[in-house]
Amino acid sequence: MAMESGTLLTTVGRAGVLFGKAWPRLFAVFLVAQLAHRGLQWVAVQAGDKAEAAGIAVLALLVVVSLAMYVTMFLVLRGELPFHRRAVAEGILAPNGME
Repeated sequence: MAMESGTLLTTVGRAGVLFGKAWPRLFAVFLVAQLAHRGLQWVAVQAGDKAEAAGIAVLALLVVVSLAMYVTMFLVLRGELPFHRRAVAEGILAPNGME
């Protein structure tokens, strides 16, 4: 049992360090996504006032905004992951933006 709790604490500690390094960029991504989310909600209300189907169609885009936020946050964190950096340095993976 001690091994499991040590592993959990190590994981939480590593996540804390990773968040500490990348929090400004993660916050920027979150802020932009929230602004887009609120804007799309407003557009959905305005479109729904004219035609119900248009409002529902715009609401479907909210899911896309949330998904894009999570993917972008992962891409922000990917460069900070130690195993990813080591794989890029060893040539196993290509650097970001390269095929």
